[in-house]
Amino acid sequence: MKPRIRICFVLILCTLALGGLLQTASADTEANKAVERRVFEEIWNQGALEVADEVFASDAVLHGLAAGDLAGPAAFKQVVAAYRAAIPDIHWTVDDQIAEGDTVVSRLTGTGTHQGELMGIPATGLKVAVTAIATVRIADGKIQESWNSWDQMGLLQQLGVVQPARPGPQNYLWDAPSDIVGDPGDPALNKLLVLRVKSQFWNGKDIAGLDETHHANAIGHDPSIPGQPSYETYKQSCLAYQLAFPDFHTTIHSLVAEGDKVAARWTATGTQRGALMGVPASGKQITFDGSTIYRLADGKVAETWWAYDALAVMQQITSAAEWTPEGTWIVTAPSPMGPLTMVHVMYPLDSSGTRYGGVLWQVNPNPSFFGTFPEFTGGSQFWATESRRIAPNTYETGMIVYSTQPVAGLLDQLAGIAIVTGTWTITSSETNEGQSTLSSYMAAQDADGDGLPDEGQEPIACTPFPFSSRRVRIRPACVPPPTPQ
Repeated sequence: MKPRIRICFVLILCTLALGGLLQTASADTEANKAVERRVFEEIWNQGALEVADEVFASDAVLHGLAAGDLAGPAAFKQVVAAYRAAIPDIHWTVDDQIAEGDTVVSRLTGTGTHQGELMGIPATGLKVAVTAIATVRIADGKIQESWNSWDQMGLLQQLGVVQPARPGPQNYLWDAPSDIVGDPGDPALNKLLVLRVKSQFWNGKDIAGLDETHHANAIGHDPSIPGQPSYETYKQSCLAYQLAFPDFHTTIHSLVAEGDKVAARWTATGTQRGALMGVPASGKQITFDGSTIYRLADGKVAETWWAYDALAVMQQITSAAEWTPEGTWIVTAPSPMGPLTMVHVMYPLDSSGTRYGGVLWQVNPNPSFFGTFPEFTGGSQFWATESRRIAPNTYETGMIVYSTQPVAGLLDQLAGIAIVTGTWTITSSETNEGQSTLSSYMAAQDADGDGLPDEGQEPIACTPFPFSSRRVRIRPACVPPPTPQ
């Protein structure tokens, strides 16, 4: 490894260790494994839905089993019931388990026959197989949170809904294990090697790093990798993502190590600048989640097992254009008092691309709230806003502003609170339009003085209004003509 890369790598490791990825905790890992096995052996395979109340905490959060997160055992039971109705002979095999502290990672194979409607797909009578990796966090003998990565793309391909990216027979099962053997190593040091792969190859773009950290005949178990399993096919698949996404970046959320294996749960992001899975460069930014299990021998990776949301990748790079709300917008809206003109500046609140904060300046403010309260004479011209993405190019926004009236003393008196809620859609790279409702409250409706109407208070007035916006593209200021010579 180059000295500069080595120094950076050590710094990264120190940071990650302080962040908890390299820490271990005392727990009954075998008991935790048994809890997770009950999910598959009793609930999924036998249909004993009532067991969910025994193994899941009442407020458990389950990721990756449906379009959104599931909350609690009841929601999980509904998902299992739906799949068992569509695939009555569904059976999950726990191929391997890794446990450390309060976390268990299970590698799985699912099989069954499609005999009922599934995700809107009528029964086909086809036998299907999927691979998956599930991670759970357990406390007090119950699952508190789970993350599930499974081959949804492969399932849809087997049901004839999605065309495979390559012709010929497809393999939707884990390949035969590698015959590489050697010293299993220390779990803590094995974690360091996995972090090196992430920082050196995936994020550092050091292509030679893959050769340095893997055996020459290591294999990758991944249904999306074409051909027979070999280090070369595995390497080419990894390079395909690097070429398609020059800014490809992975963030590891958890590392679990036991024996010669390390399981990593991660999120990847990138901008598609090259072809991938037959899709030409789209320029679109993607985010997808996954899990990888590494087996090490003699200090190098001997084989890996991958489970990630390839369907989400395909959907994102083939989806209709989506535009960011970040930036400055000129907003116009009709009102009972006449047309309103506003400037709305939006900025991201996190890296997810789903939450945005903002400040809206009302150019022609009317402190009486559209004439509802003529006695109001002052107030802020600035609205605080927060927006949340609810669908592609569609956002839900809430905003708040205050009105005041003068009284004796240095400070004006709070007179009214206005809250706006609305839904809007970005209709092009330069425009958006939506519908909002303004709810007006008196200051007396905020008895506890926290700046918001108290629970149960009804607004004095509700004013619905549509609006439209145009994005501001700052142009250069005018430049004086050159002085004649």
